[in-house]
Amino acid sequence: MVRPVYPKVARQGRVEGIVILEAKVDEQGNVIDARLLRSIPVLDQAAVDAVKQWKYEPMVVDGKPRKALITVTVRFMLDEAENRAMSKFAQGAVRAEGDIKPPMLVKEVPAVYPEVARLARVQGVVILGVKTDERGKVIDVIVLRSIPLLDQAAIDAVRQWTYEPLVVEGKAVPAVFTATVRFKLQESPLIKPGDTLDIDVNGLPDFRAACQVSAAGSITYRMLGDVRVANLSLDEAGERLARLLKPYLREPRVTMTFGQAPAKKFPAP
Repeated sequence: MVRPVYPKVARQGRVEGIVILEAKVDEQGNVIDARLLRSIPVLDQAAVDAVKQWKYEPMVVDGKPRKALITVTVRFMLDEAENRAMSKFAQGAVRAEGDIKPPMLVKEVPAVYPEVARLARVQGVVILGVKTDERGKVIDVIVLRSIPLLDQAAIDAVRQWTYEPLVVEGKAVPAVFTATVRFKLQESPLIKPGDTLDIDVNGLPDFRAACQVSAAGSITYRMLGDVRVANLSLDEAGERLARLLKPYLREPRVTMTFGQAPAKKFPAP
């Protein structure tokens, strides 16, 4: 579960409540679509964005993973504990809120995506409380909204950030404010005409091939003839090929990668 990012306009307006969604889950447990059943307009998009990052165990019916429709609720509550933590953290500094705007970020160091989080497909936003000194240098950080596998990477990055000094009544002062660090997994590139695809099926030499995607967006593969793969990810194209190979192999497992080798030509099926 990835927690929603509370929209700033909703937080400022003190808007709370529950958004109810219908989520469509694929055979692997990924949420592939979500639609609103009960709406709170300023919170709806944040709820949808969060739910689309959720992951479920696959629904298995008669021993086979199936797509599913489920109803989910996303609760938005203004976190008073977060305010208390920030109030304590802000001692000895000026809290940038209301009419006092946070200082401008002048140097940002990207967060290093932890490999354990990448392998676990964890993404989302970590919210931090940041304290800067009179020169705009970050001197302390606390986690306000946590994603455990990503927290330390967010802290390590923000500690290297630099801001303009916060000036109040003509004097530079220590400042406290919030910062967000977004972690987003890169999407797999989509297959396009002209790409060469290296294909492996169950490690069988007779089914290994390098196929070039035609201008029409298809590859020609052995007994299958033309298979359309353009605008699919490698995983999606591999799943399509595996389904088509089921009459020929009991459990086809297709691994597909982008290749550089010239495409192998097969005779017409």
